[in-house]
Amino acid sequence: MKIYLLGGILSLSVLAVGYASIPTPQPEGISVGQEAPDFEITEWRNFPEGASSLADLRGRVVLLDFWRTW
Repeated sequence: MKIYLLGGILSLSVLAVGYASIPTPQPEGISVGQEAPDFEITEWRNFPEGASSLADLRGRVVLLDFWRTW
């Protein structure tokens, strides 16, 4: 009985180490000077239109302020 328990624990350990060694792909971010991807914003504050995309703001100065209350 002990040999089966030891074999099970050993098998699970080998599987856990094998799974942990699989590399995960790194997300690609935007570098300085790279063009921003087009996205759509549905809710604006102090903006007269409803939904807008980044392409609609081309040629304007845009300041994005991201914050959160904890």
